[in-house]
Amino acid sequence: MSVLAVQTCVEITRTIDCNEERVTETSFHIELHAHEVRIRDKRIAMSQIYDMSCHRKHGGSDAIGFLYLHTHRGVETYFVRDNPASFINAYKKLKREARSMLNRPPDRPEG
Repeated sequence: MSVLAVQTCVEITRTIDCNEERVTETSFHIELHAHEVRIRDKRIAMSQIYDMSCHRKHGGSDAIGFLYLHTHRGVETYFVRDNPASFINAYKKLKREARSMLNRPPDRPEG
């Protein structure tokens, strides 16, 4: 199954050790496939994702944004540094194509 789009996300961990705060950032990818979205070891079927949206904080190029996956279990939030617009657009295009396939009349046999 080929990857249709990829979005880089970040996980931010803050720890305090000996009165010193440490901030650790780890990046990971969300992959959009034709029938599912893969996030690390988790897979979410496209039928269980209702929408995707984002919110970008205003600020410098280092500003954190949020990618929201609206699923059957609620909204999942992921931190992003890069604009997720192309990832969201790829998802919406895939959903539109799936909807149009469902609404298409069945092929008629020639004869």
